[in-house]
Amino acid sequence: MMLLRAAALFILLFPMYIYGQGGSLAFKRNQPVEIYRTYYPVDFSPQIFESFILVRKANDGDPLAQHELGLRYLTGNGFEPDTAKAFVWVKRSAEQKYPLAAYNLGIFYMNGLGTEWNPYLAFENFLYAAGKDIPEAQFAAGVIYTEDLVVRRDLMKAKFWFEKAVKNGNPNAPKALLAVEKDIAAGKTDKKRDEIEPSNPISKNVTLQYINFTDTTVTLPPDSLLLADFYEELFRTAFSYKNLTVRDSVLSDSAAENILSFEKEFDRYAFPEGLLLAGRIYQLRSRTGAPSLAALYYYIRALKEGSPYAGIFLWKLISDHRFFNRLYAEINKGSAEAEYVLGTLRLLRLEFGLTEKDAVTLIERSAGKNFIPSMIEAGNMYFNGSSVKRDTDKAFQYWQSAAELGAYQAVPRQFIASVAMGREYNGSYSALMENLNSGYAQGSLLAETVIGYFYEKGILVRENKSEAYRYYRNAASRGSNLAYALLKSLYAKPE
Repeated sequence: MMLLRAAALFILLFPMYIYGQGGSLAFKRNQPVEIYRTYYPVDFSPQIFESFILVRKANDGDPLAQHELGLRYLTGNGFEPDTAKAFVWVKRSAEQKYPLAAYNLGIFYMNGLGTEWNPYLAFENFLYAAGKDIPEAQFAAGVIYTEDLVVRRDLMKAKFWFEKAVKNGNPNAPKALLAVEKDIAAGKTDKKRDEIEPSNPISKNVTLQYINFTDTTVTLPPDSLLLADFYEELFRTAFSYKNLTVRDSVLSDSAAENILSFEKEFDRYAFPEGLLLAGRIYQLRSRTGAPSLAALYYYIRALKEGSPYAGIFLWKLISDHRFFNRLYAEINKGSAEAEYVLGTLRLLRLEFGLTEKDAVTLIERSAGKNFIPSMIEAGNMYFNGSSVKRDTDKAFQYWQSAAELGAYQAVPRQFIASVAMGREYNGSYSALMENLNSGYAQGSLLAETVIGYFYEKGILVRENKSEAYRYYRNAASRGSNLAYALLKSLYAKPE
């Protein structure tokens, strides 16, 4: 999946993604590419100098030697590893306008290596190196122009730099260029997510929901893509699913059985990629029979947890009106799950056979039966004042009741809501961290986002904005509006 130049130093610092489904993100996770890694010049062999000669040349002001010495300190090649010294020497080389050093200095700033995390200085150095025909820097500049984070989103400038990177042989640039050209041709120059204000990001995103059904031309993503996203998270964060060790590229019967054996865990920990696949499997199994309410339920759950593809599958699925006949039949039998599904569909404005008030009643009735997703959703409704009069006390009551029933998500939501209200979290921080680590290992998008917040604010861990950036960025690429808002806030320049 990752194409690395033979001349590059193979240090995986972090992935950067371009674009997202439905225009919800300025970066994409389904074809991840690594752009921020240190880079060795092709024509400069580390064996040329002995260490003392290298140091002497660096002290004499030789920019190539300074750059090489910095990279050796970074990797521990002939010197004790020291990122602070590595930064100093690479910076000295970059100050002498050595293009490769400028690119690598950008990496140091972007990753907080030996210095404070500073994406703006990183971009300045990337741009300089890009102007000197360093293909990795050209690709990095193109990516940054797609994001609307460091600089205002500009697809034409992104296209310019991707074209340069393609010409100079960057292996990741061709796909990026095609993606940008496609968006330019479609006139997709605005992104609704870009309208999120950074001033108070948490309060606006407690529900972690983003949905856009206006584009009816979107086709269903292939199963291979859903599997790729699922296994990527499985091996990156959701390492608790030990039995799912084989990467299946086809949704075979055996692969489906293995995946569904964990559906309860996906549901409990709100693992969006797992929820989406569970829905897809149930949908495929019901093609020749009655509509699958399980597919409908899992698509809704995946959508509510941020899956950028779930809305497309859900939209296609409910075009079969037999679903609603079955839903109403199940509701008449008192099914709490059916009440949750129908109530949520109405609140998403996908079903108008009942009023908004009726939808709220269904959610609360289901919550009264201790159906955990409904309890969480009822808390969301009252906290945000959506479809009901805002009542934060009632929201916390719902979440606390869910927590007492063992609902994983209830605890981090209470924390997020406390932050949004500007009040002290009254739970145990150590218990919360244990909760987050457990959820992270189970693929929870919410846990990944809140862990990022802990790093940003220095809660129970040493404050580390570059580490916060890593968590936010991946969570945003997975579909979290909250993570994207926090990422935007992290990038905001101080007054």
